[in-house]
Formats: sequence, C-alpha cells, structure tokens
Amino acid sequence: MQLLRWGVDYDPIWNQHSAYSRGRVEVTIDEQNKSIVFLPQTALDPRFFCTQIEAKKADDERLAGDRPDDQLAELSEAFFDSVKYSEQGMHFDCGTLKSSGAIDVAYGWMKTTCLPELADSINLFQCTVGELRRVLATLYVYSLFVTKLEDVSDDQPRQEHRLKSCVVGRRRVPMIDWLASVSGVPAASVESIVSVLTFDHNHHHVTLAQQPFVESGDGQLLFLPRMLLLLDLPRMYVSAVNKDQKTRKVYANAINVIETAGVKSVKGEICKAIPSTIQVVSGKSFKLPNGGKITPDIVLVSEHDRTVLVIDLKYATPPFGPADVHQDVKEFEKWKTRMAEYLTSFQSHPQVLCQHFSWAIQESVTVFGLILTRWPLPVPINLEEPVGAVDWASLKAHLLKTPISSIREFMLWAENRPDVTVPTALTWTAKELSVGEWQYRYSVLAPLPRDRVFEMTRNLAYKMWEERGRPLWDDQRDWHDAEAKFRTGFMRFEDV
Repeated sequence: MQLLRWGVDYDPIWNQHSAYSRGRVEVTIDEQNKSIVFLPQTALDPRFFCTQIEAKKADDERLAGDRPDDQLAELSEAFFDSVKYSEQGMHFDCGTLKSSGAIDVAYGWMKTTCLPELADSINLFQCTVGELRRVLATLYVYSLFVTKLEDVSDDQPRQEHRLKSCVVGRRRVPMIDWLASVSGVPAASVESIVSVLTFDHNHHHVTLAQQPFVESGDGQLLFLPRMLLLLDLPRMYVSAVNKDQKTRKVYANAINVIETAGVKSVKGEICKAIPSTIQVVSGKSFKLPNGGKITPDIVLVSEHDRTVLVIDLKYATPPFGPADVHQDVKEFEKWKTRMAEYLTSFQSHPQVLCQHFSWAIQESVTVFGLILTRWPLPVPINLEEPVGAVDWASLKAHLLKTPISSIREFMLWAENRPDVTVPTALTWTAKELSVGEWQYRYSVLAPLPRDRVFEMTRNLAYKMWEERGRPLWDDQRDWHDAEAKFRTGFMRFEDV
C-alpha cells in the first residue's frame, strides 16, 4: 500500500520532469524555500486539443460498444461449469474455451478492430496478422470470463470459496504452450507475440498498457486479466511493436501496406459523400515545373469554385505519456511542413492538377490542407489556416450523417467541429504536491469557468467600444440581452 501511494504521488512529478526534459514546460527552483515550480507553455490550439479529447472518449465508447460481450456471455456456461475451487484458487478446463466457440466470436470481432486494413495472411514479426488476432481474442475471452467469475464471487460474500483478483502466472514455456493450445496458434507464433508484449524494463518509455506480460524474478510470466479488459488490445500491440528496434523495422514494412489500404478505404468513404462536381484521386504523384514531385495521399478538386483539398493520412497511435506526447508533437511538425509543401506547390502551379484531373483552370486557386489521423490524437499543437487536422473516426461519423456539398463547407466543419462539445476556453489550474521538505507546484489544463469567460469577453468588448469612441450607454440594452442569453446557454461564445 505504501508503494502504491508513493507511485500515485510520484506520477505527476515524473510527468512534469519528463515534459521539462523535452522542452514542453519550464521550471524554476527556489532552493532556500525548497520549492520547484513547473510553468506550462500555453502555445497550443485549444479547439483541436479539446475536440481530440472528446473524439477519443467517443471512439473509446464506440469500441466498447462493439465488443461482443453479450454473445460471449451466451457461450460461457461450459467454462463456468468447469470451475473447481481449492485453497490455491480456482481451476477450470480451458479446453471449454476452444470448444464453446467463444474464441471464434472474439476472433471475428478482432478482424474488424485489429489492423482491419490487413488480410490474415500478412506476415508481421514471426507471426501472421490472423495469428495475432486469434491470440488477442483468446486473451480477451479468458480475461472476460475470469473477471466475471470474480465479480459473481464479490456479489455472494457468504459462499464457501471467495475468489481473489486473479493474476495468471506460469513459467514461460508452459505459458506459451497453454496459449498455443487454447488459441490453436503454433507455439512459435505465440512466442513471438508474447515476446513483443512482455514488459521491457530496460526501455525508458514502456508501460504496462503496451506490454502487459511481466517476467518475475523467479522466471514466471504474469499478466492480470482484469487489466487486459481495460486496454485497446490492437493499439496495445502496435504501440509495443514500435518500442523495439527489431520489431519496428518489420512493422515499418507492414505500415506501408496498412497506409495504402487505409488511403483506399478513406477515399472510398469520401467518394460516397461528395457531389459529382468534386473530383478525387489518391496515391498520385504530381510532377512540378522545377523537376520535383509531390505525392499526397488524397486530393480533391472543385473546378466550380476553384478549390483544392489535400489530405494526408497519418497512423500515429494515441499517446500514453509525456514521452509519447513529445514524439507526436515532433511528428506533427513534420506533417505540417510536408503539408505546407503540398499547398505551396498547388498554389504556385495549379496547372499540374491537369496531370490527374479534368481541370482547365490555370490561374490562382484556393488550396486547403487536412492532416487526417487514423485515431484521435489529443496533443498540444498549433494549427494555422489553411491547414486543419481531424481524426478519421470523427470524420467517418460525419460523412455517414452529412454529405459534403463543397470543399469550403468540409473545411469549415473540420475547423469548428460542431459535432463535439468543447469548453469555451481553457485555463491552467495550479496543483501542489509535498515530497519530504520540498514543495512541487505544477499546472493542469482545465475549462475556464463560464462567469470568468464572460467577464473576459465583456472587458474586451468595453475596450473595443472605448477605442472606437462609441458611448457605452448606447449599447447597454443590447449588451444585457446578450449577457442573459449567454448565461442561460442560448448564445455561443463566438456570437458574444
């Protein structure tokens, strides 16, 4: 318990130190008064950051809703009936998992969530995509059934055998053999998958959310079923692969296949939602007059209003901590630089569009850029028009509800995101933490209270009126009307 409490206290300090070491926050140290103060850098786009947080919540809820738990519950009876209890814990026949059909149901679900762009036969790191899906499906079904047993035990306190939270532990070879037997996947492939998912304590930026198997000092391999149910298993595997130099090289080859398939899928969904006056191509190279070339993922053009939209699809996984945030921010800067190159090229040389479009316009055009992330990516970045960014989960949901009438309307939605509720404004809330004789102070982002937002807006409006030389009393009635509407939620901050 003391260790857990220490870990909870240490976590925010580690986050601040990690962010400071990567230049994301500043720090001041007062040795005499024994205080360390971390000062946030506020250069971020609050609308993008907040909409991505909301999009992440919505995507997580969607993923949870897609889980076939009701179907699996109908297939669990044989497994539950096999349970035997002893002083050492519970014991059951894992063969019932395989014969019940539950793993097959979970495998079907995994095909839609685990690297859905790839076929089962594609090779990863010494295993195929299909084998990975089946092992993850097996781990999910086993973890679900075990935790359900524990929950039933909690609801029946008078029963003879109380089930404690189960930690599965076996020697490495027996663990591999057990998973191979239950999943039906060859042991060599299971070994590869488990190796990727085994906690690497030599790596500075690894977490149990990415590598949930832990090797103990006495040689046992352990995992916690209840924790596995809290994880997004496909993203967990992709993140774990990218932590290792050897497997990252293998994944680098697979990501080309994934991205190509992803671009094709995104283009198909967009084509369903646009009018015939908007043309679309994907994966095409445009030769520039200076001899260079650019190859954006997707390009849309509308000759009617002389607009062009360039879309680049990115597969960065959501960050787990400061190190991942730092890496994603660096990647975003690269994406923005590449997008700026695309926009400049089309703005300066609109005639190159004739290479792949029916396009007769030679004069200037309006070019927009959209960075499309495969998953929601809540990181602190700045975006400047005409470049926007949005996640595919949100965009796909929007396309299913609202067809695109024009490129300008499309970018207006991406910029304003009326589909999610975001705070009117953000502020930094100070927190303190005592460690021995030292006091740590740090800040976290929080929505600005509505009254404070209104006060700031009113002060700004008064200042603008005074600068324009307009008497304030002429506008008092209008202002009070606006104030009443804003406070009751009938007027947006932008309108005020």
